[in-house]
Amino acid sequence: MKYYEGIDFAMADVQFGSRNSKKNYPFYYGLQLVYSGEIALSIDHGKEIRRKGPAAFLTSPEHYYEYSSPGVEARDHYWVCFYGPKTAQYREEELFRINPEMPFFRLRHPEEFKERMTHLIALVQGGREHDRAVCLLETLLFTLQADAELSPVQSDHYRDQFAELAARIAGDPGKEWNFEAEAKKMCVSLNHFNRLFRKYLGNSPRHCVIQARMRRAADLLLDSSRSVAEIAMLVGMENEFYFSRLFKKSFALSPSGYRKEFQGI
Repeated sequence: MKYYEGIDFAMADVQFGSRNSKKNYPFYYGLQLVYSGEIALSIDHGKEIRRKGPAAFLTSPEHYYEYSSPGVEARDHYWVCFYGPKTAQYREEELFRINPEMPFFRLRHPEEFKERMTHLIALVQGGREHDRAVCLLETLLFTLQADAELSPVQSDHYRDQFAELAARIAGDPGKEWNFEAEAKKMCVSLNHFNRLFRKYLGNSPRHCVIQARMRRAADLLLDSSRSVAEIAMLVGMENEFYFSRLFKKSFALSPSGYRKEFQGI
């Protein structure tokens, strides 16, 4: 079936009682399951995070990985490595999403996940039923992302990140904000970033910036003698007439009217 073209498998295996360590940029994309034992993982030379199984994580050629069994407890480690042009679609549609600061996925049904991983490994090692193997891979990737959406830890992580972003916008509303870059920092697509932004901050990124600019402009109108044109420039808006229109929409008064009404109060 053509739908399953664009993904090829490089290798798949399971090691029981493994103490193998890695320090590299992997050649392939990978789905990794530590079913039991402990693993220490760091991505892009970041903070080392330790987890006891069952726990899953993803590996990608775009990131540098260091992982090992840190203590006396070895691990049972399952993995499937794959490549191909369809991986771009997986990343774009957020079927394959990595957060280096929170790399592990919580599994709601770890025994079921392990059984599916075992089946997928057998299919890859046998070199048969390619379409079925790709279908099973996509099912496992979807399970990770769906479970992550239900994880309160993941939600709290995003809440903190967006609270910090909102504070930065309020502190520097005149900046030319690049939300595509902000999405990359959070390791999510721009579309998903926009959905999360609305979820945690209640408005679109553009509307949030405009609100911050209007609040800053209101302060400047009352606390300085700068002209409306100067204030518009200071809050990142070169067009004075567009600025005045947005200001009146926000405060029901023109900038000069707002200054006349409230300055000195």
